[in-house]
Amino acid sequence: DYAYSLLLDAAPPALREWMGARKPLVLQLIAEEVIEAKDPELREQLDQVMVLREKASPEDLAFARAADKGMETMFAAEAERRGYTVPEAFLGDVIHMMKKVRPLVEGRKMGTRRPRPVDVAYAYGLPWRPYETTTSDTWSYPSGHAWDAWMVGRAFQQLTGDQAFEDLAERIALGRVQLGLHFADDVEAGIDFADRGYRGKWFKHFEPYAPQEPAGLTFVEETGEFASTYREIEQP
Repeated sequence: DYAYSLLLDAAPPALREWMGARKPLVLQLIAEEVIEAKDPELREQLDQVMVLREKASPEDLAFARAADKGMETMFAAEAERRGYTVPEAFLGDVIHMMKKVRPLVEGRKMGTRRPRPVDVAYAYGLPWRPYETTTSDTWSYPSGHAWDAWMVGRAFQQLTGDQAFEDLAERIALGRVQLGLHFADDVEAGIDFADRGYRGKWFKHFEPYAPQEPAGLTFVEETGEFASTYREIEQP
């Protein structure tokens, strides 16, 4: 009944009317999800999430909250801070890329239907709640924020040749676990899917923006990795 009341409060008027008329069916659906969430493996992973949440510094949590809804602006701000010029067309293509990959993310989520950490906590009767946000109303695996952050980070890294944007993407991805919104392997999967997708399609899309002489990095298509372009100086 508590879960039902929460859903009812959050539902738009038309859906609220339908839920009110079909309460037994809605309660049955909620019960089925709770049963699915009662998984020993997920319960163990929830412990890891809770530990990371507890160890996260106030600065880490503030950063993760800021990235919750505006990660592309964080990458642009970091580029400006480092003195890079970011073309408007590039930013438009980044947003276009994020919109294009969204159906892929949602398709993966629907395919696995993994409960969120809060669902597992509720199933086991634990009084634990994550950071409240409107960006965690889908299934948990894989993390869409980690997926997006990694692809955007790759694009900015390709634009500038600067490793710092990959580091920023990793920090954003970790923040999803620190906020209690994802399990660790949700984030790992999001990064893996994003990396393969970027190398498979988007690297060539963003190639026209790449600097002629990257700052110490070059993309090696055979390995799918960025390698140093600096030559070692032989010692006399």
